[in-house]
Amino acid sequence: CIKRVCKAVIETLLADEVRWPSENSLEIPIKFMQLSRQGFPCVAGCVDGTLINIDAPTVHEESYVDRYGNHSINALMVCGPDRRIYYITARWPGSVHDARILRNSSLSNTWEAGWRPFSNAVILGDSAFGLRKWLIPPVIHGPVTPNGLRFLRAHRSTRRIIENCYGVLKEKFPCLNYLRLQPDIAGKVILTLACVFNIEIGINGIQCDTDWDLEFNIVDEDPTGVEDADPAALENLHRIISLF
Repeated sequence: CIKRVCKAVIETLLADEVRWPSENSLEIPIKFMQLSRQGFPCVAGCVDGTLINIDAPTVHEESYVDRYGNHSINALMVCGPDRRIYYITARWPGSVHDARILRNSSLSNTWEAGWRPFSNAVILGDSAFGLRKWLIPPVIHGPVTPNGLRFLRAHRSTRRIIENCYGVLKEKFPCLNYLRLQPDIAGKVILTLACVFNIEIGINGIQCDTDWDLEFNIVDEDPTGVEDADPAALENLHRIISLF
């Protein structure tokens, strides 16, 4: 029964419900600007992975053991300013790093090919992700300046929406704290619930009572670390930092 329901939802609804809005796309960066005191420009989404505990798999069991010693799936998602999920992949074992999942995703392929929901759009990720022209982690190339500090604060307070999204998603669907299923069907359940989550947001919305203007400790962000970044990515990073 679960398999049939998930199959129906994924085949008929997922592509329409879990995507960047094609209408009113310019409202996305405006709403993201409101999530931080400084206002982070041109944000199209925030990306992160979340571990969903599952039963010990019967095949390749060791690859599903995450850093906490649990068996899990690492589900990678991108959300918008209203917590709506724009992208999801839920097929990777819990031992796999977020950055590797993103590198091997259709999302990365699409954005590397030049697609954007609006001009100059970027996605914010944490320090686990490498710098790309379209993917901005909390890093600074060069000395830490007042502009850079404001950039880091705005980055972290804006990016917090994806962590909040996961919290709301798991509170709404407590089974996501532990799916007593094998990886294949567990991944399908995660996709299905993400789709249902978006449908509910579209119908009812989600009231936000979070104070997005909290001050954050940014020391742990390793602000000067930029590895393997191409010149176009560094140029875009410097351009964004200059806006602060």
